Amino acid sequence: MITERARAEEALRQSEELYRGLAEAAHDMIFIIDLDDRVVYVNEYAAARFGARPEDLVGRSRAELFPSPTGDRQALFLQRALATGEPTFSESRAEFGDHVMWLETRLVPIRGKDGAVSSVLGVSRDVTDRKRADERLRESEDSAWALLNATTDMAMLLGMDWKVLGINEACAQAYGKPLGELVGTDIFQHMSSPLAAARRARVQEVLDRQGPLMYDEELDGRVYLTSLYPVFGAQGRISRLAIHSTDITDRQRAEASQRLAAVGTLASGVAHEFNNILAGMMAGAELARYMRTPEEYQELVETVLAGAAHGSDICRSLTAFARPHEPHREPLFVETAIDAALALAAPHIDRVAIGVEVHYSPTPLTVYGDVRQLGQVVLNLIINACHAMPSGG
Repeated sequence: MITERARAEEALRQSEELYRGLAEAAHDMIFIIDLDDRVVYVNEYAAARFGARPEDLVGRSRAELFPSPTGDRQALFLQRALATGEPTFSESRAEFGDHVMWLETRLVPIRGKDGAVSSVLGVSRDVTDRKRADERLRESEDSAWALLNATTDMAMLLGMDWKVLGINEACAQAYGKPLGELVGTDIFQHMSSPLAAARRARVQEVLDRQGPLMYDEELDGRVYLTSLYPVFGAQGRISRLAIHSTDITDRQRAEASQRLAAVGTLASGVAHEFNNILAGMMAGAELARYMRTPEEYQELVETVLAGAAHGSDICRSLTAFARPHEPHREPLFVETAIDAALALAAPHIDRVAIGVEVHYSPTPLTVYGDVRQLGQVVLNLIINACHAMPSGG
């Protein structure tokens, strides 16, 4: 009988040593508080937070260690655990002298032989770094939305269930609803059926290509440049979709005006060039009256054909330049756009007596863009240069 008791006591001692060893090895604050709100046990890690040894803290009241307001918050959680007899979980701000920490604490009531709660075991984990990271993330998101709200561009963030996670003021105004009525709702329910179908098709294209998509669309007489950007989650799958739309109606109109202005500037040079072509044809036709041999007629035909081809090239280039087109971005040589602009502006350049010197790199320069848009930029620069040199040079 004595042997069995000794074995039980030894097993209990070993069990207590095991749990004590685990508690001392943990990088969590572990403590036990009795019903008188006094510390019964505290591990080394927790005692170090107070700059003390465990034996210096045992017997002291919890309220003494954690004065208000930290102590008041902890008292509420402790009372809840004692009242319910069930484990409770809390997140609170704790002050250790001048040092402030955020703790996640789990309180577990300990029951005696009679089944009544006799003390409470607490395990607190320092989550200060996580809280600070969350705060920085929240500040970053708030700053991003503040910037988006300061623009007239429309921005929205969608979950993969098409619920609105975030939306700026400009976008909410476009839908004619307050922010509160849009956040958390299915965005497609706020669109007409044809528009919703078109937007779903665009979204599906993003999902299929697993990459961003940019496109122009016309709505109510306005033209918008819309970008869809997938946001990838931890598993490498698209978890959200960022949408940004800019009203480019005025910009397109300005580009059209610039294009027409350039066409007007080039028109006089083109007319002069056509006059030369027609003058050559008329002179040849006049000579044809006196031509008698097939060779002379053949020479005249070649002159007329060459003049007509040259005139056709001028018309084709001018028409292509003046006509709006859908941007098409692809790898291209910068020199190609420059040569096209110089060819189109050649009559104007000659008319104002300006010489052009072209110096290209031995290795062609490749960029990604639209050759006609780049040519437009170069042509505008050439025309501006001609206006700046009225006396030639």
